[in-house]
Amino acid sequence: MYKVSYEWRPMPSSEVLKAHPAWKRLAEFDCGDSAADRIIGGLNAALGQFPWVVRLGYINADEPDPDWMCGGALVTDRHVVTAAHCLANLDVGYELLYSSMHASMQASKHASKQACKQACKQSCKQACEQACEQACKQAYKQAYKPECKQQIKQAYSQSCKQACKPECKQACNQKIKQAYSQRAFIRMGELNTETDPDCQLATCAPKVQDRKPKVIKKHPEFNKPAFHNDIAIIELDKPVELHEYVAPICLPNTEEQLAEMPLGELLTVAGWGKMNMTTEERAHILQYVQIPIVEPGACNMFGKTFTVAKSQICAGAQQNKDACGGDSGGPVMKVFDSVEGPKNYLMGVVSFGPTICGIKKPGVYAATSFYLKWILDNII
Repeated sequence: MYKVSYEWRPMPSSEVLKAHPAWKRLAEFDCGDSAADRIIGGLNAALGQFPWVVRLGYINADEPDPDWMCGGALVTDRHVVTAAHCLANLDVGYELLYSSMHASMQASKHASKQACKQACKQSCKQACEQACEQACKQAYKQAYKPECKQQIKQAYSQSCKQACKPECKQACNQKIKQAYSQRAFIRMGELNTETDPDCQLATCAPKVQDRKPKVIKKHPEFNKPAFHNDIAIIELDKPVELHEYVAPICLPNTEEQLAEMPLGELLTVAGWGKMNMTTEERAHILQYVQIPIVEPGACNMFGKTFTVAKSQICAGAQQNKDACGGDSGGPVMKVFDSVEGPKNYLMGVVSFGPTICGIKKPGVYAATSFYLKWILDNII
C-alpha cells in the first residue's frame, strides 16, 4: 500500500534552486526529446512525440472497470508530476488501479475460482452457473485473447455449478474487485488506448509499462485557498525502462525558462480527455493542442472568491481548443533551444477550467516554476 506524505518549505532564491542537489540526479536522464516530427495543426500525437505523458487509472468500490480520469508527466525514471485534485478523489471512494491485461486475467481467474469454492462450502446445493458467469465475465472484458474462452471454462469448475445461493455471485464480485484493486495503475508508453504495442507505418514502440505508486505527495497547501496549489508527485514502486517512447520531460532551470511568460505565448497540452463539448466521448489516441497565455484576470470568473495567483497560468480562450475532462494533471509544455537541440520543458500542470470545454473561456494551470523547489526536494 502506498503512503501519503506532506512536506512544504518557503520558496527559495534562484541561487538556491540552481545549487539544488536534485539537478545532479536529473542530469542522469536525457529529457525532453521527442521521437516524432511536429504535426502542425493536427490533433493526433505521433508515436514517441510526447514520451513523458502518463495515464492514471482509477477504480470505484462499486465498479470493477477502470476509469482513466487523469494524466501526468514523467520527470525521472520513477517520479510523475500530476495535479493534486487527481489524487484527492482517493479520499471519496476512488483508488488508483494497477493491473496490466495479463495481470488482470490471472488475478480475476484465481478470484473467480476461490469465490465459487468458498460459496459452495457454505452448503450451496443448486446450480448458479449463470449468476457466477455474469459476475466473472466482467473481469475478462479487457482480456481480448483467444485463450480467454478456455480460461473461463476452467474457472467454472464443478463446485461453481453446484453453488445455489446469491452469495456465490456476491462473493465472486467482491473477489474480482479485490483482485483489481491493487491500489495503483500508472501507465507509461501509451499512444493509442486500443492497441499494445502501438505502431505507426513500419515502426512499433515497446509495450506499455504499468507501475504502482510507492509514495503520493500532494502539495500541503492544496486547496488553501480553494483551487490553488493543485500539484502533486507520485513516486513509482520501481523505475520504468527508459527509451525513445518512455522518457522524462525536462524541468525548467535557466533564467529564460523560469521567467514570466508574455501574453500570447503558446503552450502545448496533451492528454486523452474529452473530444466533444457535448458528450463524454474520450480520445483513443493521445491528443495535443496549443493554447495562448492570456490576461490573468480572464480566469477570475471561477467563483466570486477565486483570483488567479502568481503560481498559476491562465491560458486558452480559443474556440474548440482546450484541455478537457480526462486531461487533468497532464503536462503544459514549451520547447526551448539547448546545446543538445530543441527540448520540451514542463511549464505547468493542467488544473481546471470551465464546465463546458472548448468554449471561449480560458483554463487554469499550476505553474511549474513556482513549485520547482518543492518538486526538486521530492525527487531525491
